[in-house]
Formats: sequence, C-alpha cells, structure tokens
Amino acid sequence: MTIRRSSMLLALAITSLWPALARADDDLVIGRRARPDFLTLDRFGGSVGLIGLYSQQNVTQRGSSASATNTLMTESLSLNSAGHVFSNNFLSWYGTGTLSLEEQESTGGGQNQKQTGIFDAYDFRTNILKNTQFPVTAYAQRSENFVDRTFASMLRSTTSAYGATARYDSPALPTSLSINHTEITQTDLGGASQYSGATDQVAAQTAFQPFERHQISLDCSYSSTTQNNPGALPDSSLNGAQTNSSMLANEFTTQTAAAAHTWAIDPDSRFVLSEGISYSNETGVFPATSLHLNEGLRMHWTEDLTSALDYSLQKLDNYNSSLTSQSLTASLTHHLFSSLTTNVQTGATFSDNTFTSVGSSGISNGNGSTSTADSYFGNIGTAYTKKMYMGTFGANLGVGLSQSNNSSISQTQQVLNDAHVFTDPQPIILTRTGIDPATIAVFDATGTRLLVKGLDYNVRAVGNTVQVSRIVGGTLDAGDTVRLNYKITPQSAYTSDNTNFNAGMNYTVDEGLFKGLRPYIRYQQVDQTITPESSGLQPDNIRDTTLGADYNIWKLTFNAQDEDRKSTLAPYDALRLSVRYNDTLGDRTTLSLDASQSFITYASDGSSDSLTTASGQLAYQITRDVTSRVLVRWRDENDSIQGPSMGWEEQARIQWKIRQTDIYVMIRHTSMEAGGGSNSSLFLQFGLTRNF
Repeated sequence: MTIRRSSMLLALAITSLWPALARADDDLVIGRRARPDFLTLDRFGGSVGLIGLYSQQNVTQRGSSASATNTLMTESLSLNSAGHVFSNNFLSWYGTGTLSLEEQESTGGGQNQKQTGIFDAYDFRTNILKNTQFPVTAYAQRSENFVDRTFASMLRSTTSAYGATARYDSPALPTSLSINHTEITQTDLGGASQYSGATDQVAAQTAFQPFERHQISLDCSYSSTTQNNPGALPDSSLNGAQTNSSMLANEFTTQTAAAAHTWAIDPDSRFVLSEGISYSNETGVFPATSLHLNEGLRMHWTEDLTSALDYSLQKLDNYNSSLTSQSLTASLTHHLFSSLTTNVQTGATFSDNTFTSVGSSGISNGNGSTSTADSYFGNIGTAYTKKMYMGTFGANLGVGLSQSNNSSISQTQQVLNDAHVFTDPQPIILTRTGIDPATIAVFDATGTRLLVKGLDYNVRAVGNTVQVSRIVGGTLDAGDTVRLNYKITPQSAYTSDNTNFNAGMNYTVDEGLFKGLRPYIRYQQVDQTITPESSGLQPDNIRDTTLGADYNIWKLTFNAQDEDRKSTLAPYDALRLSVRYNDTLGDRTTLSLDASQSFITYASDGSSDSLTTASGQLAYQITRDVTSRVLVRWRDENDSIQGPSMGWEEQARIQWKIRQTDIYVMIRHTSMEAGGGSNSSLFLQFGLTRNF
C-alpha cells in the first residue's frame, strides 16, 4: 500500500512538471503545443567486429632462455542508441554496449592453455534537467586498450569508471558535487597481472561574490585508493610498526579542503589581495597531515613598476615529526622600455620541527626533541633584449645571497613528494646529505602510483650523493616527472652560506646567410660554506658553463651543447648533439626524423655514459580510403656502470575504410639487449569492423 501511494505521488509530481519541461521545438498541433512522448528511443546502430592478435616474447638471461606466445581471437557485437524521457531537457541519454567472445591460447613454460571468455564494454551517459539551474550528468564506462611501452612488450589495460556530477548553475553561487569510481587493470598478453588500482572520489566546489570586487571559492574532496603491483615496499622502508598487509598493498586515503579569497582593492584592479587556506590528510604507507595558509598582495604602481608581498604558513605532520614553517617574500619588478626587465626579491623562512613518538595511526602523538632552521635570501636579476645588426641580442644576469642556520637533528627525518625529472641518459642525482638509499620510494607524477624498484628504476650511492636511474622498457620514459619519498639520517647543527651568480647571452640571426642560427652561453656559479667543519656536511661549490647553438635551416633543426659542470658533490662533463627533420612530402605524406648523441663523464667515480638515439615516423595516405603509418626507434647506450644496452622498436599500421567497413593491420616489434640478456617481443593485430 505504501509503495502504491509513493508511486502515485511520484507520477503526480512528474505530471505537474511535464508542461514546464517540454521543449519549445516539440511538434505543434494547430493552436496548441503537442504533448511530447513519454519515452523516445532512437533507431539502433552498431557494428560487428573481428579482432585477431598474436604475440610472441623471448627472454634470454644468464645462459637460459624462455619464450611465450599468445593468440587472441575476439568476435564482438556493438549496439548504440539514444533517447529521452518526456523531453531532451528532462532526461536525455546515449549508450553503446559491446559484447565480445574471446578465445585465447597461451604457450610458455612447457604448458599450453586454452580458454574462452566473454568481455563486455560499454559507454552510457545521461543528462538530466540540462537546461535548468540544476543539471545532472552521469556516466558508466568500461573499455580496453593496449599500452605501448617504449622498447618493451605491450600491456593489456582495462579501465572501468562510473560517476555523476550535480551542478547548481547560479550566477551568484555556482556549485558542483561529483562522485566517481575508477578501476584500472593492466596485464601482460599472457594474462599475468602487472598493475591494478581502484580509486573512489567525492569532490565539491563552489564560488561566490559576497561583495563587489570580492571572489571566494571553496573546494573539498575525499578519495580512497587501493593499488596492487610488484612494487610493495620492503619492511625496512616502512614507518615503524606499520607493516600490515594493507600497507604493503599500498592502500591510502586522501582528504583535501581549500578556500581562496581574492579582493581587487581598487576598481582598476591595480592592487589585488589574495589569500587561501588548504588542508590535506593522507593515510597509508606515508601518512601525513598538512595545513597551508598563504597571503599575497600584488601592487601595480605604474605601467612599468610592479611589486608583490607574500606570506606563507605551513604545518606538516608525518609519522614521527611535526614541522611548522613560515616564510615572507617581497619582490619588485621594473620594465625599462621593452628591452630591460629587472627583478629584485628578498625573503626569510623560519621552521620548527618537533620529533615525537608514533601512535598506532602512524601520526606523531607526543612531544620530543626539536630542531630549528632559519634561512634568509636576497637576489637581483635582469633580462635584456635588443634588436641589433641582422638579428636579436639577449642577455641575463643575476646575483644572490642566502644563509641557512640549522640546529642539530637527533632523529630520522621523512621527506615527501620531492619532485624530479628524468633527463636521458642522466640519472636523478640527490646531493642532500644523509639520504638513506634503502628508503627511497618512487611515485609517478601524480604522486599516487608506486613504481617498482628493479623494473622501473634502480638506486645506488655514489660518494656523497644518491642516484636514481630509469630502467629502459619499464613504466617510466625519458622526460617523465617522478616524486620521491625518502628518509634522512640524524644531523649535527650547521650554518650554510651561499653566493649565487648566473649570466647568459644569446644572439639570434634574423637575416642573411646564417638566418636561424642562435648561439648561446650560460654560466652558473655557487659558492657554499658550511660551518663548523666538524658537522660532517660537505659544501657543494659549482661552476657550470654551457656553450651551445641552435640552427634552423630549411626543414632541419640542429642543436649542439657542451656543458662543463664542476661541482664538489656531482661534477660531470656532457656533450649533447641533436638534429630533427620535418617535411611534408606532397599532399599525402609527412615525414619526421630525429637523431641525438650524448657523451657524459662523471668525475666523482670516473664512470661514463654515451647514448645514441634515432627515430623516424612516416605517415602516408595511399588512397582516399587507405592510410598508413610507420614508426622506427633505435637506442644504443654504453654505461660503464650498468653496461651496454641496445634497443629497437618498429611499428607499422595500415587502415582501410570501405564505406561502412573499417579494416586495419598493425605489426610491432621490440628488442632490448641489456645486462647480458635480451628481451624481444612481436605483436601482430588485425581488426575488421562493419557498422550498421
């Protein structure tokens, strides 16, 4: 009886809203609007498909060899349609679903396995009340693709996601609330798990203008992530008693909340005050709580003179310490005509770190030893640009002074989210004193995915530095950003005084025989003094000189660069050469070729590294309906520490479109020889799709 009464009330409510929700473009009857259909369903479309895949992988290591082959045949049926309820304004939807029959055969390790299964993919989206102030969107998706790893076999990746977003589209108070769930599973072509992760997230945002020239925004989110990969941290790098299985699986939650306020003090926005406060809490292997407050004042005095004043307060609690840091920075920028820009900056930072005992939650919970760090800095820099004879001259000059006073630290420190970039073929060199190499954990650029030591990266200590090197063929690629977590051993009190100097010049030829030539020189000098000498810390004095030139001529771009870095802790000499060719060969063909050569010598341990790379890509439209693409990469490295390595990668794809039929064939081969072993893979895929 209650269910029937509720259904009657719901029907009555929908009926009362019906005339307001019907769109103006619905069919009309003479003299009045036609009543829209309750439910519409567009004509079904879809496709039938056939995909075949063959892969072979061969591994040779230390005199033994292994091989594996995989064959996958997939027959699929996809259907799609769209429609609405009452009207497009009330509820509109679109959906496509795919049902696939998969037949797989795997051979390897003396075994032969055959299996048959069903894979479903879908993409459903809906819009509710989309032309009102309260639109709601929802989606559910599941898809599969192949991850192309440079110089390595491909991975099969399945992504499932669903979520919804509700908005309040008000000019005075725009607000949104979203909730979503995402799962990613990656396996090799034999079905062995390589990585899996699931994230649930809830987020809300709003903004409003309480007074004229005032803007306030609020953001908050909560996410829970579970990952499972071969990169579980060893017990030695976990935090104290936190060695339970959930930590090893890398489970963590993150909560964030932030508020920001901007005030244009005058009507012309020449003086703008901004302030913000943010809070975050993360649990897991590296639990931490952070509170950050910032204030900033931007002052535009004249067209050529601006200044800024910034204050920041940060409180960071991790598993065994509580850090409070305050910083104040003032800057002044002056433009003289359009050629000379001068910037002056000065500031100070005051930090207090309290080390405490660790509770069961992993967060510090009591008073203990303390340490302080006070630093001061000031610098001035200029940049000059001037049109000169047949070209443009540029120069920059900067000087700076800084001092840091640090008390002794009697306990281990935890460093979180130290961001670095891999520059091929050089490793990331950490010069900070006291880093324990065994505690280094490497995450991707987002700081969420834990990477795998021995598969994605290696760590080694060199003198007073620690080096993190990328393993070719793993998850990381050249130019990727990573975030490092590590621990620092106790240190005695010290004072560090630094003098910085940098200068550079360049000249771009804009006309004449050498048009496109740009020679340049850069110089950096750092003089560091650490007292007392009994602290055991070694200063890093740097003299870094770089000479180079770019040359753009015809369809070629050349670069030559010689860097001589004299450093107490991490000296090296590097010669880098590169050339790039880009051309459009007619209306249907594009070609790009790249080649580079690097020679690097590290004086600290006498090691050296040379890297030669070459790549080419050709895209050719054979006919109006037939396109093709060929990609070739080659890499040859000789590292005196890691040993020589050489990699090949070739890939070709051709695609036909015949009316409603799409056909493609793709072949990919990779080969990597390193460490006395080799790893090669062959990947062949073809597909046929008929749309209806």
